[in-house]
Amino acid sequence: MPPLSRRAAPPAARTPAPIARETSALQRSRVLYETKAATIGINKDDLDFEFVKHPQLYNDVAQELALAESYRDDAEARKDQAAASADHRIRRDNAAKGDKAEKMTVDQIKAKVALSDEVVGATAEYNEWKLLAKRWSGLSKSFDQRGSALKGLSQLWLGGYYATASGGRARTDAGDRIAAEVRRAGTGLQR
Repeated sequence: MPPLSRRAAPPAARTPAPIARETSALQRSRVLYETKAATIGINKDDLDFEFVKHPQLYNDVAQELALAESYRDDAEARKDQAAASADHRIRRDNAAKGDKAEKMTVDQIKAKVALSDEVVGATAEYNEWKLLAKRWSGLSKSFDQRGSALKGLSQLWLGGYYATASGGRARTDAGDRIAAEVRRAGTGLQR
């Protein structure tokens, strides 16, 4: 399924999107994330296929990362707009009381703004997109590592590592001792 484009609408038609559409985009991105995360594994017995499909998988993840970051930025702008609107409404309502207006400090106004329903909702949406964008970023980095792993596995294959029926278990006792020494050296354990 090709990634959906958010920028298809002309700029004049782009108004703050209803929460329902953003929620469906959020759900779509979550499901797609789980689907793409499941493809991170490599079938070492089918390296040619893995090499062929890797660029497309990487591109899909990069596209979704960009899309999630765009939604996150839009949600942040809506959160800021909601905060400004709530601030304006709180000050206007207080000033409309005339002589009965209470003297509000900046901290009191900030607290009322932060607790307003529209700011709470916009902040929750922003935080969800922020988390999802970070998850896509991590998956993108994982696909970078997947590309490196494919190169390493192909080098092992070219070197004959998978040539034996045991799938590379035809090692010598000396090789096993050297590997054990390396592991001990890496963990700080001594003989």
